[in-house]
Amino acid sequence: GSASNRNAWTLSLWFKLSEVPGGTGQTLLSCGTSTDEDYLRLDGDGRIQYRVRVSSSDTVNNLSDGLYKDPTSWYNLVVRYDNGVTDTCKIYVNGDEITFSSSDQPSGSG
Repeated sequence: GSASNRNAWTLSLWFKLSEVPGGTGQTLLSCGTSTDEDYLRLDGDGRIQYRVRVSSSDTVNNLSDGLYKDPTSWYNLVVRYDNGVTDTCKIYVNGDEITFSSSDQPSGSG
């Protein structure tokens, strides 16, 4: 899309863990406020957590199947969002699309 089209975008980042995930995990990217926020993080088990919150009662929370917890490796993470297609958001790590085994979606969400 064009620079003015915020309905389609791609984000790419590299990350390397400073330590093996544990406790509350590590945030990779976040934006917004406590009632309107998106973030990508590694949870304490090393799963990627993708969370979208548009209100305190309307949150989508996804946890990846794969584990990413090698502190000696660099990981390339790409998020592709396109509101014009059925699969709105896809996330890739090192070129492979990741799948989510756990998904918490509010009623009425896709």
